[in-house]
Amino acid sequence: MPADEVRTVAMKRIFSLFLVILSHNIVMQRVHTRFCLVICLALFSMTMFSPACFAQLEIVGELTLNRHVGRLASDGNYAYVASSDSPQGESLYVIDVSNPHDPTLITSLRLARSCEGMSLDGTLLYVAQTLDGFRIVDVSNPEEPYFIGECDSATHCHDVVAEGAFAYTASCYRVCVADVSGPYAPDIIWNDYRDLEIRNIRRGKQRLFAISRLVSDFSYIVTAYDISSPAVPVFLRVHDEDYDIRDVGANGDIVYMICGDSTLRVIDYSDAQNPRQIGSCPISPYAWRIELSHDFAVITTACFLQIVDISNPTNPVSTDVFDYPYVFYQIAVNDYIYVAGGFRFDQFYILGYRTNVSDEDDSDFPGRPSLSQNYPNPFNSSTVISYLLPPESSATLSIFDILGRAVRQLEITGQQNQALWDGTDDSGRPVASGLYFYSIDDRVETARKMLLLR
Repeated sequence: MPADEVRTVAMKRIFSLFLVILSHNIVMQRVHTRFCLVICLALFSMTMFSPACFAQLEIVGELTLNRHVGRLASDGNYAYVASSDSPQGESLYVIDVSNPHDPTLITSLRLARSCEGMSLDGTLLYVAQTLDGFRIVDVSNPEEPYFIGECDSATHCHDVVAEGAFAYTASCYRVCVADVSGPYAPDIIWNDYRDLEIRNIRRGKQRLFAISRLVSDFSYIVTAYDISSPAVPVFLRVHDEDYDIRDVGANGDIVYMICGDSTLRVIDYSDAQNPRQIGSCPISPYAWRIELSHDFAVITTACFLQIVDISNPTNPVSTDVFDYPYVFYQIAVNDYIYVAGGFRFDQFYILGYRTNVSDEDDSDFPGRPSLSQNYPNPFNSSTVISYLLPPESSATLSIFDILGRAVRQLEITGQQNQALWDGTDDSGRPVASGLYFYSIDDRVETARKMLLLR
């Protein structure tokens, strides 16, 4: 099928799905119709440039917290996850991730306010808590974390990045530097007022980037500083581009910018007064966060991950879209990606890299249940789901709606290799048009998506 025809078909499907969701007004307590639309549109926008050759990430471990998860930080041995669904308010969960295949919750700590950003530096965890500025948690013994300091002069703190004796904050209309050499009594020693509210702080080796967002038209502005002298940042320039810059990742003098025109731009900042673009790559229009991990840029796009090979910064290449599970927030540490998200946004996942594995071929993993993409897809009455099980085994093929609710369970065996779903729930009632997921025995690594259009 010609590329133009593929795009036309895709746009028709997107528009149909748009009407479906509007008509059914999908809403839950924390996920509104607009958010569901973004998810659905992202699913199909990403398929336009995602190669089907191989998947680079797989889920190696997971943990259900039964709380709405948010920001997180990790040193590779422990992960710290903020959760806002506790009856007592926001909590900080400490998870042992030393065995990535078996993450274990070991304790929690009550937070005074919601957490908007976290930064881990050695045994100190910095937590941005809006009106309360930022707080410092001693995690030298992860089983017994406790608060040791608070910097309330960094009021309206939306984000914090700390290293050594200094912490940098996005504090409403200020970029602040706090002296944290004495963590029991941190204090602001420098600030710079900007015209727009600053929401995020990103740090490179000698560069600091403050990301501002204008609420009235959702435009973004990035202010760059030189922090060769970390206590006194020097203003470099403002990036106020037509295409917006939503997030920044830095590796030495090479800076990666997520731009609102569906482009990842690679900027050489070796001459800070005259940065120049040296490479670019198409990305999802819904991309909003970037993490650098070895030779890859891991990009959060709507609620999914896009992987870009940046081994050659002058020629970055989009290699994969990892669309399960939903991703609310992610960080990259060593060889793993730590994710807060899931169908109900109450899951903690650990993702690992997997190379040279076909998306449609699990022959390298004998005995592991696997699913193929349903056909036809989209469908309007029934669809066939092919799978692979050991010959003498049986399992349950579960089908979920976009909110993670189970709508149908089909018993399958290794002697059949195909199952038919007629678009009804377990009570025999037709389900609504929309996006659905299916998996074997609720194993997240087997999950796939399908679209029902009546």
